[in-house]
Amino acid sequence: MGVSVAYGCSNKESKKKAPGDQREAIFQFLSSFPAISIPTMELTNQVEKKKVRFHMEIDIFLLKEVLDSNPYANHNMWKDLAAMMAAEFQQPFNARNVRERVEYILKVITSKGRILIRKSGSEEQYCSRDLLLEDVKTLRNDFKTMQSNRLRKDETNEAKRLRDEAAHAQV
Repeated sequence: MGVSVAYGCSNKESKKKAPGDQREAIFQFLSSFPAISIPTMELTNQVEKKKVRFHMEIDIFLLKEVLDSNPYANHNMWKDLAAMMAAEFQQPFNARNVRERVEYILKVITSKGRILIRKSGSEEQYCSRDLLLEDVKTLRNDFKTMQSNRLRKDETNEAKRLRDEAAHAQV
């Protein structure tokens, strides 16, 4: 005759319930709450994104427009350039994919050489694109140099201003 200690529970409560009984108890507990209606979003209203496909003609057009508009000097020009290209080629261009395409082409040309991005197009198109790429690369590098010079000049002017203020404060 052993004594069973249930720590404050009777012997009936200390017995484990079968898994089916637990599920039923949980279901009854949750059913006691009022139902909540959550609106659902219809998938038919969502617009599917179309991918932008670049090819030689688009690349050449893009590089010419980059040279003409110099979007490196005015970052908002990338939006205008994308809108112009969307109208010209009936593709959903945006500022980001246009800018990233230019950077990608420049990166591939710089790091791996011209041969890797020759997939389609004539030799004349490749020559035209390569010349435009060199010009765009020069334009971008000039802008970066100008920016770093301006930043250095601003830092120098700020340091000079702080020295002058410190000198006047000591007087």
